[in-house]
Amino acid sequence: MTGASPGDSARVLGQVVEMAHIGFGIADAGGTITRANPRLAEILGRTDPVGLTLDELGLEADIAPRPASQSDNGDDPPPGLDPGPDERLIQRPDGRRAWTLIERSELTDEPARSRAFMFTVSDIDSLKRAQADALSRDARLADFAQFVGVGVCRIDMDLEIIVEANDAISAIYGYEPDELVGADPRVLVGLDQPENAVAADLETLAQQLVSGQLRTGKGERVVTRRDGHQVRVRAALARSPGADGRPRYLTAVVQDVTEQHAEAERIRHQALHDSLTGLANRARFAQLVADAAARSESQRGHVAVLFLDLDQFKLVNDALGHFVGDELLRAVAYRFNQAVHEPETVIRFGGDEFVVFCKEIYRVEDAEEVARRLLSTLQTPFTVGGSHVFVTACVGISLSAEPHADRMLREADAAMYRAKALGPDRIAVFDPTLLDRSSRDLQLSTQMHAALAEEQFVLEYQPIVELATGRIAGLEALVRWEHPAEGRLPPSEFVLIAERTGMILPLGGWILRRACADARVWQRTHPEVAVHVNVSPSQLVDTLPDEVGAALEASGLAPQRLVLEVSEAAMLPDPAEVDVAGGLRGLGVTIALDDFGTGYSCLAFLDRLPLDELKIDRQFVDRVGQSDVGTAVVSTILRLSQTFGLRAVAKGIETKAQLQALLELGCEFGQGFHFSQPVATDRVGGLLARQ
Repeated sequence: MTGASPGDSARVLGQVVEMAHIGFGIADAGGTITRANPRLAEILGRTDPVGLTLDELGLEADIAPRPASQSDNGDDPPPGLDPGPDERLIQRPDGRRAWTLIERSELTDEPARSRAFMFTVSDIDSLKRAQADALSRDARLADFAQFVGVGVCRIDMDLEIIVEANDAISAIYGYEPDELVGADPRVLVGLDQPENAVAADLETLAQQLVSGQLRTGKGERVVTRRDGHQVRVRAALARSPGADGRPRYLTAVVQDVTEQHAEAERIRHQALHDSLTGLANRARFAQLVADAAARSESQRGHVAVLFLDLDQFKLVNDALGHFVGDELLRAVAYRFNQAVHEPETVIRFGGDEFVVFCKEIYRVEDAEEVARRLLSTLQTPFTVGGSHVFVTACVGISLSAEPHADRMLREADAAMYRAKALGPDRIAVFDPTLLDRSSRDLQLSTQMHAALAEEQFVLEYQPIVELATGRIAGLEALVRWEHPAEGRLPPSEFVLIAERTGMILPLGGWILRRACADARVWQRTHPEVAVHVNVSPSQLVDTLPDEVGAALEASGLAPQRLVLEVSEAAMLPDPAEVDVAGGLRGLGVTIALDDFGTGYSCLAFLDRLPLDELKIDRQFVDRVGQSDVGTAVVSTILRLSQTFGLRAVAKGIETKAQLQALLELGCEFGQGFHFSQPVATDRVGGLLARQ
């Protein structure tokens, strides 16, 4: 202190010592304390340590100076006065043990033999215990990490070397135990991996931790093990303190999440894909439409939704069983998926319904081309359950520049039902009138009950002729609805509605009874002419033989003059339905297989079915004489009918050329506009009289 007297300086120094945060004391050569500040008393747990010896205070006498005679050389510092700091665990009077740091210095202005020394005592108990806790915690963490198989390592803050590593992290990266210690930390993120391979980049994360931008962080990426195999790891990193409490390491906790990630991907795939076929499902369809809607109009153009429904697939399940039905669905799905191009996605919606989403369609013609491409895959029969099965489908199309999943599905569904109304293997494009039609269909379904009660339904008859002579061999009953508001409605307007609502059963029963009664009238003059009645698959139940028997008895019609026409799909060899057909033949009724070749044909079962007649669908008749393939198909069907002893009837004959081609192929019977359009009941007598 400049300008102060020695006395003033000593007084100020004394005050500093009294106020110091470390303990200060002076002891004589014998180790008795002659002076102590308050902090020393506090650390030692004593009221006043002056007059006590170092031994009594637990500081041990060896911090005191030795007598000069004990020194090897009077010029050397005594061994007891090592100037370095000394950590001591002392015992306080209250029983508590505390860590202290002691430093001392000899007072050199005293005679050698009575020379005193001063010492300082710092309370380092909290620091020492924190260090011990940290070491214990690290040891427990390491033990736990080894037990649960979690990899743990420490990296120096310069990111140059792995300081510690447990066995688990060595195993994750394909190293032997302890081999990672001393290695380059970059092996933990894969030396050959590109930046930001997956999620957060662990190298960048480590740099941010070292710089203090982050205190903790985590990331995940694919890394290459020492053996070259790739694994996905998830790492959590944090700065760890050293013994002085300051950040000294980066501690990394690493898990091999390869299997977890694979399982998560499997779950994600299952959530977006159909379990039976592997195709995308409804949830994935919603994603695709949402993604398309999120793109700007200039980027997306138009999108199309194609709704496909297999024709009469339920009958395959009923006839061949659900396992075969599932096998067929998988085969259909495979063909559909092979037929689409990159911007198109096939989705299974459930049951026998499929949707194709096209995200780059600009014209209706383009969407129709996709539909034709899909339907063409069904032309080759499927071999499932040991049987050859032919499949057809109908397609409805919705096209929009503003994608919306529910709306476009509703539109495509309406178009698909319109296609079904036109027959199997058809395509229809949505137009707004179809939604009006849906409302109209609902209205018709509610009106059908009253229509039956009020006898609004009527029958017309189309002749089935012997082709060589033109003689009428039979008449097919065709139902019409004389609607009080809409006029005469053809079957295409209401039969599918009746099927969906269950009204086909009472309607079918009415047609059967009326046709039998009408036929009984003309058979009085033309007993050789049979009446043909279509039977819905829904009617093929065990009560049908009784219903037919009652209709025959009530009308007086001979059973041999009733032909029941059943669709091909309905006559697959389901035991129950075969039994029903067998019961009908037991009555003496003739059974005809309608629309042969358009449904789920199982040729192997033709010899097992109780059949008398095959009716060749008009789509084959249309091509006979027009192409070699069309002619060959009809020729093949005629040979099949001959092989199985069945009469063949060609449907939809409209031209003389078709008639001539069929005669040349050996077809005996047929029907179509070339001979006559359907006629009203009261005109049948005149038609028969003219032949």
